[in-house]
Amino acid sequence: DGHGRRYESRSLEIPRTTVQDAWNRYLETGRRKKAAIAVDDRFIVPNTLRDRSSAAAVQLQHRLLTVRGIEISERTIRRRLVESGLTSRKPATGAQLLPRHRRARL
Repeated sequence: DGHGRRYESRSLEIPRTTVQDAWNRYLETGRRKKAAIAVDDRFIVPNTLRDRSSAAAVQLQHRLLTVRGIEISERTIRRRLVESGLTSRKPATGAQLLPRHRRARL
């Protein structure tokens, strides 16, 4: 319902710690299984590192489908790459430094 654990424990007339324990147990075991398992993660990350220029999530999604026969969303692939510490990089922007600017920095 969106109520807190204190409210739930009072309405059910049980200790708050019991509600907390049930919630913790749900967080550990009650969620649905991940679409991509560790084997798929071990496929996604090396393929990204092998060819950073074509590491688009759509291309990785297509590779997973053709090589492993597994259909995973682009969002899941992006999330797994971020979890692995691989994030997209943008080139530095701004005006080029002139030689006099470089000298002024030193």
